[in-house]
Order: sequence, then structure tokens, then C-alpha cells
Amino acid sequence: MADTLFYRLVWELYTPKGAEGPPCIMCWAPAVTLHEIRPKSLYPEWENDPENSVPICAACHDIVQADTEGTADHLHRLQQMRLWSLANTKGITNEDFLHIRSALLSQEDQ
Repeated sequence: MADTLFYRLVWELYTPKGAEGPPCIMCWAPAVTLHEIRPKSLYPEWENDPENSVPICAACHDIVQADTEGTADHLHRLQQMRLWSLANTKGITNEDFLHIRSALLSQEDQ
């Protein structure tokens, strides 16, 4: 996993309280990387947007890479469910998430 502020913040966002790292968005195994829901090669406006990144394990990443049709919509739905769950367990409000997102996006403009 790249060691950038963006990756660290998104990684932390998905990490449950007391855990070493986030679970895979698909199977709950330990995640090893962040996966782009919408490829930045096709959607450059989504690069470094936390709404476009989800934690994923190696096995699920291979599956997602092999079958791209419908994957973005599926991952986006899983992401929204996971963020809602984390918000309840970590006390992160939607406003907090939007603040984090805004801070990350403004960092790209610098």
C-alpha cells in the first residue's frame, strides 16, 4: 500500500476501533490494499477521492480485477453500507466524512 496521506486517512477511516487495519469490503478478511471503484484512468476526477477507494484483500482484488462489469456499482453499494456501519461504531457522522473528503480533495489542489 502506498504511504501517502490519502491512503493513510482512507485506511484509518475503514479501520474499526481497536483493529490493526480494515477488513476487506467484500469478504471481511484483512485488507491488503485500497481498490479504486472507478478506475482513475477512465475517471481522473475521482483520483484521490475517498469515496472512490475501498479496502480489499488480495483474493477479492483478483476477482474484482478479472470481472469488471458491474463491479463499480457493487463495490459502491458495499462501501456505503460499510461507511454507515463504521459511522455507527466510530461515531463518524456524514458531516465528518464530508469534512475529511473535502480536506483530502483540497490537498490535491496545493
